[in-house]
Amino acid sequence: MKMLSERLSELSERARHTEETIDAALERNRERLQEQRTTLSAKAEAHQERFTKKVTEQQSKLAAKWNELRSNLENQFATMRADAGQRHADDAEADAVIAVEFAEFALEQAEFAIVEATIARVDADLANKK
Repeated sequence: MKMLSERLSELSERARHTEETIDAALERNRERLQEQRTTLSAKAEAHQERFTKKVTEQQSKLAAKWNELRSNLENQFATMRADAGQRHADDAEADAVIAVEFAEFALEQAEFAIVEATIARVDADLANKK
């Protein structure tokens, strides 16, 4: 990429050529105007080609950056979905562990209640026999 001072120099040179074109037009110097038209046409065509090439290059760079960004985002979303799936599985396993612990607690309470009921029945039967 050219430095700003170089670009300003080129712009100054172009301004000088424009002044010459205006001078030739004022002098109605057809030969000089035709030469300048040919030169300007070639320069404009070359400039258009350079500009088109730069635009195409920038489009390619932009497309590459856009594709990279999309790919990175897709990877991040895939990781987030995998992490969410992992968290869901961890939560489900934790819920299952709690359910099993609750079932164990319920069985212990049931067993305790059976023992209590049996003792109460035995005591009642003994009291009735007396």
